[in-house]
Amino acid sequence: MIRVRKVGFGITLVSLSIFNMNCASFRSDVTLVSPANEYAIDKDFSFSVVGWREGDRTGTFLKEQMGHANDAERAAVRLRASREELDAGSPLRILNAIVTIVSGGIIPFYHPTKTRISYIAFEDGMMRGECSYEIKNNELFSLLMIPFMPFFWPASQQRNMVKETLDKASECFNLKQAH
Repeated sequence: MIRVRKVGFGITLVSLSIFNMNCASFRSDVTLVSPANEYAIDKDFSFSVVGWREGDRTGTFLKEQMGHANDAERAAVRLRASREELDAGSPLRILNAIVTIVSGGIIPFYHPTKTRISYIAFEDGMMRGECSYEIKNNELFSLLMIPFMPFFWPASQQRNMVKETLDKASECFNLKQAH
């Protein structure tokens, strides 16, 4: 009976280490989803984010990058960044997870993520312009990913892609960059 508990604990420990600590992320190019509906923002504007959890570092990062935006009450134009998680999963995901666990973390678990980030400009309550981008992250969970972790951490990869969408949106709206 004690041996069964030790084996169960070992399997739990191995699976937790695989799925929590040994991850590397390889990004794809940022792609424009639809033709940009460009709108030159030449007035003071406010900036807000929608779709990020409270305290999410990426949402906070966007607000910091747009630090030169004014308060919402005084601004004539409002620029909003919204995030939408898209399903990039595969029906083979469960089989992939089982193979990863059975192999002890040698065979990587592949988890693709796809996110749409839209920047929308509003003036006088009317939508004036929109630029939407899709970012893809290919995450691999495996013991083999340990050497790549410091260089390809998922959060930093996503932050870099979000920064790239912000740069492209700034061009779309003719914003003067403060970052």
